[in-house]
Amino acid sequence: MAEGSPAPGSALTRQTTDLESADHSVWTPSGLLRWVDELAESTSGWLQSGPVCTAFILFFCLLHFVLRSWIFPGGTNDDAEQYLYSQSLSLGYQYGNPPLFTWLVLLVQWAFGQAFAAPQLVRALLLTLFFLGTYLAAREVTADRRYALAATMAPFAIYYVAFDAMRTYSHSVGLMAACMLTLALFLRLKRSDRLWLYLALGLALGLGLLSKYNFALFATGLLLASSLDSDLRARILDKRMLISLALALAIAGPNLAWLAAHASETSATLVTKLTRHEPLGAIAARLKGLLSLSKSLIEILSPLLFLLPLCFPRSVLPRQVDAVPDSENNQARAGQQFLGRFLTLVALLFVALILVGGFSHISNHYLLIFLPAPIWFFARASRIEIDSRGLHRFFALAMALALAATLAIVIKFLTDPLAEGRRPYNNVPYAALAEGLKEAGFVEGSVYAFDGLYSMGGHLRRYLPDSRFLSTRHADYLPPPRAEDGQCLILWYERQPGSEPKIPSNQFREILGIDREAPYLEGFVERPFANGWGASFKLSYRLYDKAFQRCR
Repeated sequence: MAEGSPAPGSALTRQTTDLESADHSVWTPSGLLRWVDELAESTSGWLQSGPVCTAFILFFCLLHFVLRSWIFPGGTNDDAEQYLYSQSLSLGYQYGNPPLFTWLVLLVQWAFGQAFAAPQLVRALLLTLFFLGTYLAAREVTADRRYALAATMAPFAIYYVAFDAMRTYSHSVGLMAACMLTLALFLRLKRSDRLWLYLALGLALGLGLLSKYNFALFATGLLLASSLDSDLRARILDKRMLISLALALAIAGPNLAWLAAHASETSATLVTKLTRHEPLGAIAARLKGLLSLSKSLIEILSPLLFLLPLCFPRSVLPRQVDAVPDSENNQARAGQQFLGRFLTLVALLFVALILVGGFSHISNHYLLIFLPAPIWFFARASRIEIDSRGLHRFFALAMALALAATLAIVIKFLTDPLAEGRRPYNNVPYAALAEGLKEAGFVEGSVYAFDGLYSMGGHLRRYLPDSRFLSTRHADYLPPPRAEDGQCLILWYERQPGSEPKIPSNQFREILGIDREAPYLEGFVERPFANGWGASFKLSYRLYDKAFQRCR
């Protein structure tokens, strides 16, 4: 043995071996979890506190608002849709979605101006309300406040919330907020029958129906589950419940009447969304619908479904013994049973919809009404789990996944222009394109956009607020006509920058009533994508100095 070497079996040898083993094992799944445990336990004194969780949620929503509003120059088709629809106040804008989100965008634009990133602000505020409603609902059914906070942080471990909610959704974020606030009010109604609760419940039900139409399935599931609950049955049979229903009908009724007046268009939209006109037989369509429902249910709760067994193994197993005092256990047990019935009934409503309607396609975001599922799990975990290590681990993982989702969105923004076949929506320089159109001679008037791969019309309206915009993507929507004369501008996207401008079709002449002999200017505005690595966006135009009657 060399001089100065530690003796075999000595303390120094064991310590060195342990360190080397730890260094190597951190890259294994068990080693990574061990590292997460050590990190989580070292911060458990503050990581699970209400102020820290609140600050984290507000930071997440604010960060995404800033990214979408000022860092990314472009936006999604959902954003463009809202900029387009917010040209007028209407009882309805489209047959597949209610108008509440657009009304809120109109309100923000009235307060801050049309150039403000109104859809992004509305989305951030609704997402904040969603987390608030989640905590209020979870607090009603958990035996330990820490598990209510864990249920509140759980959506950060769901892809469609952490990654997609602030990136692409509009009406669906309103649905999420309405569902959780309505659930919280129902659960509060279990232990109180104050009049203000009935009034708040009517308001939540009405706004929920104005958020997204599948909220009706959520509300139906709550009412059915309440009829099976001994405490809530008396509450919903109370005559004051009529006040709630009347208030909900007063809020949502005008839009529902508008929907009924367009029954054929609404029916066609529903069939398109839920079948996609697939040529399937009756039995095959229903089997495919049930498979689609099962697949979407797993996806809408992933990767959370796969994290819970790692953090709370006892709660995943059936028939576990309660480990909390009876007084706290009774509240959690009753809440868990109610949520279990509710989730089962909503699933059965979807099954009935598939079997009766023959629907073959259930999109993932239709199942956002199942987001109370994590609350059900943590109501159970608050009764069963006795080791706080799982809580430490879960909080650390949820926050890490939220930050990872944010980083992934930034990476997507940085790499989309490089990827073959991708559409870098967030990288389109709409402000620069609008300036280019002004330099080409456009002042104000009516703008007709051939929206295909990109919804240009809506996004450009933010930077040309004095003009009226029409879009082929939303041909059913006609904003109010201009009272005064103005120019007529026709826009389309050139897939191959450098080519000569070519209008996609001649339909614009019939649609706008333009004389074939009317003089015009034709050209294009080409600007580099933000962080485009040399790629550019080419916007072709045809500009008529005097708008025609139908164009106005």
